Amino acid sequence: MANYFGAECPACGKTFHENDDIVVCPICGAPHHRACYQQSGKCTFDHLHAQGYMWEPPQPQQQDPETDFQKDNEGKICPTCGTAVAPGTIFCWKCGTPLGENNMSHKMAAAYYTMAFGGVSPEEDILGVSARDLALYVGQGSHYFLPRFRDLAAGKPFAINLPALLNFFYFFYRKMYVIGAALLGLYAITLIPSFVIASEMVSYLAAHFNEFISTMDLASVMSNFQPQKNLWAVSLLPYMRYIITAVSICLSLFGNRMYLYSAVHHIKKIHLRCEQSPEGFNDHVYTEMLARRGHTSFGMVIIVFVGIVAAYFLISFLLMLPNMDAFYYALGQ
Repeated sequence: MANYFGAECPACGKTFHENDDIVVCPICGAPHHRACYQQSGKCTFDHLHAQGYMWEPPQPQQQDPETDFQKDNEGKICPTCGTAVAPGTIFCWKCGTPLGENNMSHKMAAAYYTMAFGGVSPEEDILGVSARDLALYVGQGSHYFLPRFRDLAAGKPFAINLPALLNFFYFFYRKMYVIGAALLGLYAITLIPSFVIASEMVSYLAAHFNEFISTMDLASVMSNFQPQKNLWAVSLLPYMRYIITAVSICLSLFGNRMYLYSAVHHIKKIHLRCEQSPEGFNDHVYTEMLARRGHTSFGMVIIVFVGIVAAYFLISFLLMLPNMDAFYYALGQ
C-alpha cells in the first residue's frame, strides 16, 4: 500500500485499507479498488490524461507551529519541490518524490510509486524522451511497454510481444500505419499463388457443379482436383506459408522494438512542432497532441478488416465470372 494509506478510491470514495486489492492507472498513477476499476473499465481521471494530469497522494494535516517537529527541526526537505516533511516520511506529500532512504521499506514504497509506469520512473530518459511522454503516447498498456522499452533502449536484443503475431492488424491497432500497410502488402503477395490456383479450381467446380448440388459435399467433389496449369504456383504454396510463419515470429520478437522506435520518432516530432509554435511551448497542448497521435485505434482495425473482406469477395466474384454460365446451367437443371 505504501503511499496509498489515507487516500480514497476516486471511483467509490472509500478510504484504502491495508488488505485492499488495489490497481494503479498506468497513465496518471491514480489508485483504485480493483473491483471499481474493472466495473468502470477505465481510470476515473481518464478524461484528464490528455491534459497531463498526475495523481498526488492526499496532503496530511498541517503541522501546528509549536510541534516538536518544527521546534527540533528534525524534518526533511523534499529535493524536488522544497516542501518540509515529517521525519521518517517515505514520500513527499506534495509531489510524491521518494525521499531516498536506503532501507527495504523505502525501496518497497518506491516500487509502489512507480507501479503506474511498470516500475519505471516518469522522468527516466528512454532514447531521448521521458517515460511520462511515452506513457501519454502509448496510453492503454503503458505499464507493460515502458519496462520493455527501457530494457530495449539499454541494449536488450528483443522483447517478446505475442499480440504482434496477428501481423498487420496489431500494427494498425497501435497506429503504426506504414508498417501495417507494408505487412498487409506482403501478406497479399504471398496469396498470389493461391489465387492463381483458385482460378482453375473454380473452373473445375463449375464443371462438376451438378455433382456438388446432388451431394452437397464440397470436400468430396474437390478431392479429385489436380491442377494442370500454373504449376509454378503450386510449387510456391508451401514456401508462402514458410514466409508468413517466419515473418510472424520476427514480429513477435521485434514488435516491441518497432513500436518503441515509432513512438519515439513521433514524440520527438510532436515536441519539435510544439517548440516551434508561435505561442511557445505549451505542455497542455503537447500532452493533448501525444494522446491524439498515439494511443490505439480499434476503428482502423475495423476499417482494414472490412476492406479485406470486401476485397476477398470482389476477387472471388471475378474468379467466378468466366464460369457463371456453367453455374447457372447447373442450377437450372
